[in-house]
Amino acid sequence: MQKLSEKDFSYYKGFIKESKEEHDKKVNTLNCPTDVINMYHGVLGDVKNNDSVDVYENYMLIAVQTLLPSLFYQFPRPIIKKTSGGSEYSANVIEGVAKHYINDDWKIENQLCILDAFLGYGYGVMKVGYNSRRGFVTPKANLYTGKTAGSSNENIETEEYLKFERPVLQRASPKDVYLDHTKPFHLGQRITFFNKRTLDELLGSNLYELPQEFIRYFSGRDNDKRKVTINLYEHFCALDSGIWKLCYVDEWDEPIFWDKTDYKQIPAALIRFTKTPDELYAVSHGKLAYNAQKELQYLNELWKKHVDRTRRQHLVWKDALEESGKQTLPLNEIDGIVYTNKPVSSGVYAQISSNPMGKDVYANIENVRNYLKLLLSVTGGRGGQADVEFAETEKAQAAGDYMRSSGMQDAIRDFVRKQLRLTVSNIYNFGSPEMVIKITGKDVRDPVTGEIVTGKKLQLGGENGLSLQGEIVGDVDTDYLYDCDITSAARPDYAVIRKQLSEALMLLQGLRPLINEKGKDVDFAILAQDYLNTFDALPDPEKYFINLTPQQQAQIDQIKAMAQAQSAIKNNSSGVPNEPAIERGINNQAMGGLNG
Repeated sequence: MQKLSEKDFSYYKGFIKESKEEHDKKVNTLNCPTDVINMYHGVLGDVKNNDSVDVYENYMLIAVQTLLPSLFYQFPRPIIKKTSGGSEYSANVIEGVAKHYINDDWKIENQLCILDAFLGYGYGVMKVGYNSRRGFVTPKANLYTGKTAGSSNENIETEEYLKFERPVLQRASPKDVYLDHTKPFHLGQRITFFNKRTLDELLGSNLYELPQEFIRYFSGRDNDKRKVTINLYEHFCALDSGIWKLCYVDEWDEPIFWDKTDYKQIPAALIRFTKTPDELYAVSHGKLAYNAQKELQYLNELWKKHVDRTRRQHLVWKDALEESGKQTLPLNEIDGIVYTNKPVSSGVYAQISSNPMGKDVYANIENVRNYLKLLLSVTGGRGGQADVEFAETEKAQAAGDYMRSSGMQDAIRDFVRKQLRLTVSNIYNFGSPEMVIKITGKDVRDPVTGEIVTGKKLQLGGENGLSLQGEIVGDVDTDYLYDCDITSAARPDYAVIRKQLSEALMLLQGLRPLINEKGKDVDFAILAQDYLNTFDALPDPEKYFINLTPQQQAQIDQIKAMAQAQSAIKNNSSGVPNEPAIERGINNQAMGGLNG
């Protein structure tokens, strides 16, 4: 930890304060996340004071339940490719490392970020860092001798050891992440994470060297360190010399951490769907839908009140009824009954006419519904209509929904690309945790030995494993392209895919001789593996493929040669003879003539 001057510390705290004020003003007034999230749960109004009503038509819930699940990957599949400065071997190593950490937990964190950007806050934040925990242990003495190995019983020193190390891929709530308020979105050079921590958590993390005065000061609040809450600010800023980290807490006049980190970029990835240039905080889809939902709720309430007030009313001369009739009329819950003491115009009974609500009011309700469906891509499509014009309209609407979904998927893909790049870069720069990866690329060779390593497992890290830095050729940040397979976002129709693969196999089998003439061949084993990948019951189809022994390969080559010979004899037994057959026939005739 380096010393930060009082002047510089005051400057950074002032900057963070300005960022927080801008953040709170924009996020809370522009997007109203609390109200939007409450309406997503079907509630409109002040929930804390029980001054709320249930929403009649909750299009937000429909959108989140139907649209958003198709935006993120069911089975994330990182794809790493080399550029001119990299190597195929290193790309496969990087891909193996990425796959090691891209798991279900990571998928859930990304889904939460997508919900933040779409629904509540207008943007989502993923913290992409690296974490290690160190522990301390005192060597235990031998039960018989009372001594530790290699030392006397006196002055036994506590040993430090690495408990674990791993990348951090964690969703951060946008309400507690303050962006660089001086720059547009994605161009900021600073970011601040606000966290509430207990004193016990802060001490247990061993991330900061806390002075004893600090511990005594906050311990004075309560003897139980788990009950002492601390406001922690974690600020990253990009300076000319690299990425620096500042940490401080409220009520303490000195930073608890200030130093240059090994990060190459600010350890965070951002996403938003409303792309407004030169703006930092943009309105979310959820906030726009919130206003429309309130309007729809209001119109529905008017419609309901009108129906209640304009139901049919009946005037009834009460004295003309017998006792059974008087008891029967109050049971009528649909229409209203008004008793009179005098005969009505028709004698005993007369109906009071009422005017229905105008069509323009109903039309406005439908307009708001259509706006919500369009905004949230909830089509409410009605298939099976015979009307050609409506079918074309539905087709155009479906195409528009696809384009909106595709645009969001592009934003998510960019979001994931940055996460992959930062994750691998952090592993490369901070350490090599113990992991086993498998090289799955085709004909991948070790750039040093030239040995084919396809299908082999490599141990990275640990006492006997390889160092990740030693396996990467070139710059891990710039010499490799990071991508994620977006096609696995929506669950594909595997029956259709299998049909297409079957047709491809048959086509290639028929064209194989022509392909061979061009000096190429078809790897049917890979095609078969792709085919088996479409079966959920086969999570690892590759294990069913084995390498042939030399004896087995020789037998197969012999069988193929015999089959080709038999095919040639069969083809030459009829039809136009080929040139070698003609030559053999001429020679046989010549020999026959000489013998005769």
